[in-house]
Amino acid sequence: GETSNGVADFWTITEPNTYPQLIRFIDQHSITQLAGSGTTNDPYEITTVEDLVAINDYNNINAHYALVEDIDMSGMVWASAPISTFNGTFDGRGHTISNLTIKSTYYVGLFGKILRQGVITDLIIKDAYIIGNRFVGALAGQSVGCA
Repeated sequence: GETSNGVADFWTITEPNTYPQLIRFIDQHSITQLAGSGTTNDPYEITTVEDLVAINDYNNINAHYALVEDIDMSGMVWASAPISTFNGTFDGRGHTISNLTIKSTYYVGLFGKILRQGVITDLIIKDAYIIGNRFVGALAGQSVGCA
């Protein structure tokens, strides 16, 4: 539940268990439900950091997303790209993602990899601090799409 290293929780310890468990394999894992249907005319709406990271949970990386609020990531240091692989459309609608800090190795950026069909438009990234070894950028570690 803490967010200093991002909002994606991979491991948890549930009482009375004393061993960590991958969240995806226990009943506690639930996918954040996004408003919208992921189509061109009704994109999934991103309003929070949790919504942004939920893009990783949706099976359709080709879906359409729209940022409908500014997002401030102050106080979070990400260990990997908040959105690992993307092949859909992401319309920033002129909104800002600010104070993005990522310290990782490969494919480091807001989007780790933007694939061939990926399109990012009208997005402002402000005050980004990105550290990595290869494939590093504020918007994307690697983009073969139309970012």
